[in-house]
Parts: sequence; structure tokens; C-alpha cells
Amino acid sequence: MERHMDGNIVKGERVGSFFLGMPEEDLLKELAQPFGIENRHSGTVYEAEHVSFFVDDKTKKVDQICMFEGF
Repeated sequence: MERHMDGNIVKGERVGSFFLGMPEEDLLKELAQPFGIENRHSGTVYEAEHVSFFVDDKTKKVDQICMFEGF
């Protein structure tokens, strides 16, 4: 995942090359292994080291990006 992070975080827009509204298909192409998958009632969460991506089931697009300590 490190290769995709250019250090730029733009609130409400993107984290590196990952952006809100990004199609799930594109996210999975860019997301480096390993990552976890958690199915929730309204979507899927892809969990990588220090960051999670929430994908809405209806739109199949990233609607939330959460970063954690150590990011």
C-alpha cells in the first residue's frame, strides 16, 4: 500500500491515490495485499494496515476512508 500513498490527504476528497467515490473495482486493483474484508449491513469494509475503506453496497463506490494511528 505504501506505493500508493503520496503523503497527500485532502479532507473530504482523497488519501494518496484513493478517493471518495472511487469504484470498488478500481479500489481492489490498487489495494495491495494483504487486506481484510468485513461485510456490514450497508456495505463492505476493506481493512489494510492503518486504513479502512468503506464501500456502499448500492453504489459500489468508496464512501468513507478511515485512517488510524500509525498511518
